[in-house]
Amino acid sequence: MKKLFILLIFASVVWGCGKNATHKNLETIDSLIGKDLIDSAKTVIGGLSIEDVDDKSVLAYYNMLSYQIEFRLGNIPENDSLINYSIDYYKARNDKEKLTRSYYYKGRIVYKRGLLKEGVVYLKEAEEYSKDIDDYVLKSRIENILANWNLYGGESVLALVHGKQAVKYAELSDDKERLLYSLTSLMVIYESLDMDDSARYYKDKCPPLIPYIPEKDRAVFLANMANDYAIIGTEKAKDYAFQSLKIKELASTYRVLSDIYIAEKNMNEAERSLKRGLEICDDDLQMEVNLLNDMSELKHLVGETDEAARLSKRVIAMSDSLQRKWDNDSIKEAQHRFKAQKDSQNSKDKISEISITASVIVVVLLVGSCIVVYYNVRKRRKAKLIIDGQQEQINDQQEQISSQQDKITDYEKEAAVAARRIEKLADKEQEYKRAADNLRRNMKNMEKRHDRNIEEAQQCMAERVAKGHELWKILYSGGKMVAWTKEERDLFIEYYKTIKPEFARQSSLSQSMLFYNMLLDMGKTEEDILAIMGLTLSALRTMKSRMKKENTDNQDGQDNQDNQVV
Repeated sequence: MKKLFILLIFASVVWGCGKNATHKNLETIDSLIGKDLIDSAKTVIGGLSIEDVDDKSVLAYYNMLSYQIEFRLGNIPENDSLINYSIDYYKARNDKEKLTRSYYYKGRIVYKRGLLKEGVVYLKEAEEYSKDIDDYVLKSRIENILANWNLYGGESVLALVHGKQAVKYAELSDDKERLLYSLTSLMVIYESLDMDDSARYYKDKCPPLIPYIPEKDRAVFLANMANDYAIIGTEKAKDYAFQSLKIKELASTYRVLSDIYIAEKNMNEAERSLKRGLEICDDDLQMEVNLLNDMSELKHLVGETDEAARLSKRVIAMSDSLQRKWDNDSIKEAQHRFKAQKDSQNSKDKISEISITASVIVVVLLVGSCIVVYYNVRKRRKAKLIIDGQQEQINDQQEQISSQQDKITDYEKEAAVAARRIEKLADKEQEYKRAADNLRRNMKNMEKRHDRNIEEAQQCMAERVAKGHELWKILYSGGKMVAWTKEERDLFIEYYKTIKPEFARQSSLSQSMLFYNMLLDMGKTEEDILAIMGLTLSALRTMKSRMKKENTDNQDGQDNQDNQVV
């Protein structure tokens, strides 16, 4: 009987493996979410089956994670039944850590639905329950979101209170990344309050956090800092760019550096930076496209229009190739995820079959033990034979359980292999996410650079028109100017075309001829014109002869064209 009870206890443990495995899988999903691998978490949770699960703790955990994943994917659930179940359960159990998380994500979703006040209320609930937990990262996130919401709502003073709390909790968490986010938000709040000194104080706190970033990411972070500072000043931006290059040469850093040199009108260094970036961009097709596009713009700025056009055609062709590559990679990724999900599901199904077999064994043993007791009372003489028979069955069942346990071990190994595949898939997803972030950042910088170029061009045009107007005003008011420079003459001609558009159509005439006609149009005598243009009488006659011939040729060409039409 002692062996029978030992067997029953062992079978009960095997029977409970299904529930324990589900809870362990949920913890794995929670870990993936914490590492920001949301698509991988979605894949794993999609492979879980909870239809027959009646454990409320598992259901509450599952519901909270499902709701959280939907939020992180940018989706808005149709209703809050899942998270409400979790809130009710954790509130009844006084589990403040998971209750805080549940309220936090419900508040974020409700806010996204446009129910702003309700969203803030749920975030305040999360803030209240978070007072008794030690998860300072979560507490910092709650305060940071409340700060941002108040800022967007025009409550900058309240935003400042929450922003300071977010920084405080981030410092307590010792999470340097979270601290960087919190400091950035607080800096924006101070800027909204026109407290520039305080904003600059917290902005200066960001660079010292760089040593806490993994070394492989420092060069990228410094390049981004250079890119941010390039908008307000080139010296600081250039310093960050050079720091980045000391750690590692990145094509993205050289691209930022080229923008800085263009802003400084140093086109040679800008071109040299772009060329170096193209040399080291390796297989990063997107970065190569960006660098070539910048090179095309640079060539256009310096007047090399043919080369600019050639580079533009190359950029278009490479962009099409890049799009096809992304399409192929996404198909491959989908296949990897499908296979990993299938492997995981098959392993779970096999383990489930083992659990069912174990339960059948328990039932058989219980029935057998009842039979032993019954016949031992009614027919003691047959008790020995019955016990011997039952013992034989027990031995057989022990062998079966041992065999099933070996199979469980094999399936666990298969599950471990599937988990490694999922981990590799998650690493790949993280790479794609970094690439997408860099692409968005590059697009934003291209827009800023484009706006800056337009503004500079407009300013330059305005200055030229103003100078041309001054020159015209001098002559119009009867003033005298002698020995005009070529630039002064060109500025005058550009301006005069704006007030007398008919001169813009005389494209076949040289600049000197146009200048002469404009002076005549203003009523200047030939004596005045000789002095203004710095010509001799002989040179003036030669120019007038050429103008007459030019007009005759144009008239003949027009007559020939009219004859052809007839």
